[in-house]
Amino acid sequence: MNFRLATKRFGPKNEAGERTYETDWTTIEAWDRLATQVANYLHKGSRVRVAGSLHTHQWEDKESGQRRYKTFVRADEVLFLDARVDANGQEPAEVIDETEDIPF
Repeated sequence: MNFRLATKRFGPKNEAGERTYETDWTTIEAWDRLATQVANYLHKGSRVRVAGSLHTHQWEDKESGQRRYKTFVRADEVLFLDARVDANGQEPAEVIDETEDIPF
């Protein structure tokens, strides 16, 4: 299973001198049990931490004959950072947000 991960980073200051943000998109590849968990629990806007290794595929474009490359992360771990919700969409009372101290 593949999904795309958005990562925000500081960009240049705008004309008003305010800091802007830029977004980088990374393709993440998950396999086996991890792919099942990602398919079941990940949704648009979910916050996750991914650990894995970089891989690059290369191929020759049939139309232009040019060599093409695609780099992606093969996930070993996906940590879901959002609080769990019950069947009614409510957050359980005992959930503690441990993501407060994660530096981004």
